[in-house]
Amino acid sequence: MDGDPTAAQVMERVVIDCLLRALPRVHRQAVAMRNPGTTLELVEAVELAEAARSREVGERAPPFPRRVVQGQRAPKGILQPIGRPTGPGPRGEPMPTEHTSNPVRTWLAGCILHQNLPVGAPEAMVKVNGHPFKALLDSGSAVSLVQTHVLPPRSDSKAQFPITCVHGDTRQVPARRVTISAAPGSWPVEVGIMRDLPVPVLLGRDWPGFEALLAAATQPASPGGARRGRRTQHTDSGRDGESPSQTNNLFYDVYQQVMGGGSFGQAQREDDRLKHCWAQVCTLEGKDVRPKPHLLPHFIVENGLLFWVAQWRGEEKRLLVVPRSKTEVVLQLAHTHPLAGHLGAANTAQRIRDRFHWPGLDAEVKQFCQACPVCQKTSPKPPPPTPLIPLPIIGVPFKHIGMDLVGPLPKSAWGHEHILVIVDYATRYPEPLPLRKATAKNIAHELFLFFSRVGIPADILTDQGTPFMSRLMADLCRLLRVKQLRTSVYQPETDGLTERFNKTLKQMLRRVAAEDKRDWDVMLPYVLFGV
Repeated sequence: MDGDPTAAQVMERVVIDCLLRALPRVHRQAVAMRNPGTTLELVEAVELAEAARSREVGERAPPFPRRVVQGQRAPKGILQPIGRPTGPGPRGEPMPTEHTSNPVRTWLAGCILHQNLPVGAPEAMVKVNGHPFKALLDSGSAVSLVQTHVLPPRSDSKAQFPITCVHGDTRQVPARRVTISAAPGSWPVEVGIMRDLPVPVLLGRDWPGFEALLAAATQPASPGGARRGRRTQHTDSGRDGESPSQTNNLFYDVYQQVMGGGSFGQAQREDDRLKHCWAQVCTLEGKDVRPKPHLLPHFIVENGLLFWVAQWRGEEKRLLVVPRSKTEVVLQLAHTHPLAGHLGAANTAQRIRDRFHWPGLDAEVKQFCQACPVCQKTSPKPPPPTPLIPLPIIGVPFKHIGMDLVGPLPKSAWGHEHILVIVDYATRYPEPLPLRKATAKNIAHELFLFFSRVGIPADILTDQGTPFMSRLMADLCRLLRVKQLRTSVYQPETDGLTERFNKTLKQMLRRVAAEDKRDWDVMLPYVLFGV
């Protein structure tokens, strides 16, 4: 490319490089030898490599059938990965991303590249809103699709969702909510409606009974009952007639009972713990049983199920009331499931309250979390208790004193604005001294006068105020051989005795000098006598 490349040319080179990296190894080598400069040249090189590969391999049949792969529902513009085959292939077989002889192409209904049905795809008879149709079971699809003659799209419906092919073909199709029935059960599901679908119904993994229906459709017929029984023993870990996904999924039975008209509502009515809830129902199947207004919280009944309507996290929510026989399943899903993460009782209860409710929920969640064996084995051990350190007994008065400043206060007639408070830790004797200014010089002067009356202490405990941290105070303590002790920053509890007396002193002065606030320094001796 001559001169500086344009933005479009740079973008095209980036796209070509990404596509080359995504090609299988055999195709990547053949295409790289041609050094395509544009996307059209890249497509031609891939087609030539594919044709050469097909002639080289011949017309051999694939060694094993591959599963049908359906594009998953995804946001527009996002490509989905190619699905894997149904079982492990023999040694020496190509990877799923490589082409085999006569390959089964990945397929999306309606994609212009895929108009023929794959060979060997599993099929089953299902009912869509009560009408029977033959359905193609697609284990690689995250959505279910139907033809327009099965479910004509409504003109007033605006619901749509995107479907994406593995080749990147994305389209928006109309969506309808229908009830699909088959051998495993009946569940409502949202399906897409497509005109050019090669089959009447394409059933995806979003239908809850898909795994059971797929297992029944793909199980080979064998004349030897004992041999089939042994194979079933190795593949199924659950009860007879159930797939592993049903027996291992804790939510399967509850979901089937709630959405499929099972015994969940009957369990609610038979639970003795919920009798008072049924007696307080305000709305029964849309009809008011109690006169309005219905204050929150209250109980309602819809589709034979009991709900609790309450204010939760700033919005009105309808929570399903769980009977006593089903609370164990909810607790396991909210706490012991790998997606739950074994959180504490508070987080587990908060997660449950987003969807469910029952009387005594908090106590039951707390008991369940405390009895969880995994949490007991992996919870951190509490730290060993700190040994008690006995406080030293001070037997000599004024050997250890605490000192602090109170103020600024209203300026008195004598010009005092602060109080220097000194408390003896041996006798708890307080000595408040009024100050005009809270400077280190004034504090040192008052301390020297105080020491001349009671003696020089061994240490002084103060906070880290500016006057106490000054060089003058350090020189005074060094001259008198007094040890300076300082409290931690923002920890007044260290000098708790002095701080508590400050509170008492200010409260007494506020009451004594309520009429004339300029004589509080005159009232100090009288207040000290009261202390």
